[in-house]
Amino acid sequence: MKSALVIFNGIKFPYYLMEYALAQAKENKAAMHLVFLRARKENSESYGFPSDLEATEEKSAVEDDEKYNREIIIHHMKLANDMVASEGITCKTELQTDCSIEEISHLMKNFDVVYIDADYDNENTSLLGNEKFSLSELIEEAPSKIKLVSEDGTVI
Repeated sequence: MKSALVIFNGIKFPYYLMEYALAQAKENKAAMHLVFLRARKENSESYGFPSDLEATEEKSAVEDDEKYNREIIIHHMKLANDMVASEGITCKTELQTDCSIEEISHLMKNFDVVYIDADYDNENTSLLGNEKFSLSELIEEAPSKIKLVSEDGTVI
């Protein structure tokens, strides 16, 4: 059976990527594996005076934002699973935090094709995105397998 890997980065959920990969999987009777990458964005500063209400509120707001962003990714994972299930396609979904290029390269070797958003590492759209490697580094790992899907539907 053919298999396809779809890589999502951060809280952005490019429907065009999901729809294209889903259509290809259906046409080719391929199983899908969806990987959602996220960075661990922890506040490295510690505050020594918790009685300072303003600083405590600021830290709490950052933690709330991170929790909310994680929840968005979990929601996107459920949405993707529902889309795949509605087409009757076999699918596995996973969340990878701070994934290295070695880990993703090892994973890509197990699939016939890899679909990635052409706008993968755009800092304006990849909030909470994995920054350990770039799109060009991904392409170097498996250039013949990777299909870049752009918002206008163009596939490279």
